[in-house]
Amino acid sequence: MPTPIPLPATHETTIASKIKSYANVTKHQTEKPEPTINASKLLQIIKDLLTTAQESEDVASKNAVITTVLRIINAIPTSYDE
Repeated sequence: MPTPIPLPATHETTIASKIKSYANVTKHQTEKPEPTINASKLLQIIKDLLTTAQESEDVASKNAVITTVLRIINAIPTSYDE
C-alpha cells in the first residue's frame, strides 16, 4: 500500500476552509430556499388581479388589489448574487 504524501499545512487549511465555506452555503440554502415562479405565470397573476380590481365596484377592494400587485412587483429581485 503506498504511503500518502503529506500536504503542507497551508493546503490543509485551504481545503478545510473550502469545505467549511461549502457547508455554510449549503446550510444557508437548505434553511431558506428562494421561492421561484415562472415569469409568464407571475404576469398572468398580476393581470388577473388587475382585472378583478377593474371589475370591482368597491373602492376599498380596488385599493387592496392594487396594493397587493405593488407588493408582488416590489418583491421581485432586481439583481442576483453570483
